[in-house]
Amino acid sequence: MTDASALTVRDGLAALALAVTLLFMGGERMVPGVVGSFHDDAVYAATAKALAEGSGYRLITFPGAPPQTKYPILYPAVLAVVWRCVAGLSAKLAAMQVATLLAAALAIAGAYLYVVRFRYVARAPAFAAGIVCASSPNLLYYATQTLSEMPFALTLVASLWATDVYVRDTRADPWRALVTGLVAGLPFLCRSAGVVVPLVALVMAARARRPLGWMLLGVALATLPWIAWTLLGVGNVGAEPIAGYQEDYVRLVARGYGAAGSRLAATAAILGSNLVRACVAIGDIAGEGVARLLYAATERAAIVLGLVGAAAWLAVATRGARTLLPATLLAYLILVCAWPWPPDRFMVPVLFLLLALAIDAAWRTMSRVASVHVVTAVLSLVVLLNARVLADYARVGRATHYPYFILPDLAEPAGWATWASYAKAFAWLGTHSTSDTVLAAGFDSMTALYTGRPTVRPFVPRPSALYYARETGDDAPPLGTPEDLARALATYHVRYLFVSPMPAFPEEDAFFELITRIRAERPALLRPVYWEQDPRFVVFEVTGP
Repeated sequence: MTDASALTVRDGLAALALAVTLLFMGGERMVPGVVGSFHDDAVYAATAKALAEGSGYRLITFPGAPPQTKYPILYPAVLAVVWRCVAGLSAKLAAMQVATLLAAALAIAGAYLYVVRFRYVARAPAFAAGIVCASSPNLLYYATQTLSEMPFALTLVASLWATDVYVRDTRADPWRALVTGLVAGLPFLCRSAGVVVPLVALVMAARARRPLGWMLLGVALATLPWIAWTLLGVGNVGAEPIAGYQEDYVRLVARGYGAAGSRLAATAAILGSNLVRACVAIGDIAGEGVARLLYAATERAAIVLGLVGAAAWLAVATRGARTLLPATLLAYLILVCAWPWPPDRFMVPVLFLLLALAIDAAWRTMSRVASVHVVTAVLSLVVLLNARVLADYARVGRATHYPYFILPDLAEPAGWATWASYAKAFAWLGTHSTSDTVLAAGFDSMTALYTGRPTVRPFVPRPSALYYARETGDDAPPLGTPEDLARALATYHVRYLFVSPMPAFPEEDAFFELITRIRAERPALLRPVYWEQDPRFVVFEVTGP
């Protein structure tokens, strides 16, 4: 690879155009003031509130407010500043969403400038990748919720930029090495999957024969305090699974592979499944409009999309693992495939980088054998179909004021869940409880955020059964048994159990089934005390033993 090239005014204008486009498209996707539809988003908002109000980095939504040792602190700390600057819950949450959208715009603009400056990608393919990302309804969902994917993308670009500058500079400057290490550690402080970023940065610096001592010190200063904090939660999954799910990433990952006796086979099955899903996800996310047409037309749509994603990853691999960007992306892929959860959302922060390398490879290939106009036409179709789907999301969002992650059936608006139904249930729970009343809900973090009551999720998902049953053969109840649910309700002295739709979550059907079973087996345990016209919204009082 050649040395870094100078950026021009044209590059700055292109980056600005990408940022403005993403902001505009994100404005269409956003449902302001509604947080919790993805679970994690309400956790981030609540921990930001805890930091802003002086409670420390704690899960104030959970009974006893234990330390938050699962999600890194950087993003909630930024949101805490927003919380302090704005008055009113709805306005605070909307401001957090806007702040996240701004981070997404900066990430896309910065990523464009990064791949162009360091000559990983030519200008036209890099700009095309940015336009595709700015039109992706899925990426825009993460960019408009209080979720850490796009802030992680921003810190990833900063880390890659700082490291590439450092490994290409022959000067021995301890301060630059220290700052490079600090910046390289930022992605890990935003998402746990970012742990691979500083590790690859150190390896690349060693290969370039750059001094490692001060850089290693910078990485340690950035990451070790958080690692030490997370140790407070290690072992909690085994001691109390409901609480441990919120605190203990180490045991949670191990538990995700199923029972010890079947763990080796489950690990192989999950690794293989995740690799396939990581390929399919690229097509699903980057070209949601095309994907919807393919799924409607053929049962082999996933194969087609998987081949597109595999080509993107192949474009990364062929760039060689001896340069920083491809090496980081490949290490990230290995990590997320080993994670016992579907990797789709993990593709979002690196989508631009993947697409830029893939489009650049296609651009160069077509310029030799045919015409780049073919690539341009395909990408234009992708963007246009994405825009059409984005318009559908905007229409549904305006009708329901609910931020759907996946489009509901457009032909059946009567089946759409509306935010008004959630808000009415939260208002009822607030007026029929006190500040120390413990609630339970599938959307526990959302319920706690809007009611101000400590809330538990009364089950622990079993990934090997919930997400990978076909691959692993795990036929255990994906959310546990009725006895497990009854034990959780008793352990936390739950007064009310709130059941509601959980759109796009596989837990939704499993939770409804679990509630149906426990009501049939133990009819005295749950008594319905509130229900909406939509029968999916019910509050049960926990009355029986």
